[in-house]
Amino acid sequence: MHYIFNFKKEKVEDGWALRPRIKIALVYKEKLRNVMAVIDTGSDLNYIPTDLMEYFGLPLSSEEFTAQGAEQKFNYKTSKIYAKLDNPHKSFRKLIKVMIPVKTSLHKDVILGTDFLQDFILTLDYKKGAIKLAENKN
Repeated sequence: MHYIFNFKKEKVEDGWALRPRIKIALVYKEKLRNVMAVIDTGSDLNYIPTDLMEYFGLPLSSEEFTAQGAEQKFNYKTSKIYAKLDNPHKSFRKLIKVMIPVKTSLHKDVILGTDFLQDFILTLDYKKGAIKLAENKN
């Protein structure tokens, strides 16, 4: 099974850039929220901002960790939430571990890192503006 998405065109300082964003649903207990998530092959973990943690009422780990982000170090705690992809023929659903910043969110984006991507073969086709996630059966 595979899932196809289009790159999202975003305004940047010098013009426009294509960003690898996909639509996913985050699910916890009876709550669901559709979000655009950034595909980040350089991130070991998945990330959600504090406002989503509060919306879902996610329980946080007691232990605090430190991560090196793209721009600075930050402290975070972890939690788990379901990530869901929809396809007309089948849905993919996985319980993923997420990092949540202890202080103010550094990013407003949901970030899907290698923890999520390990279940897929990822193809980024910039010329066609397409993102393909094929389920990795191995």
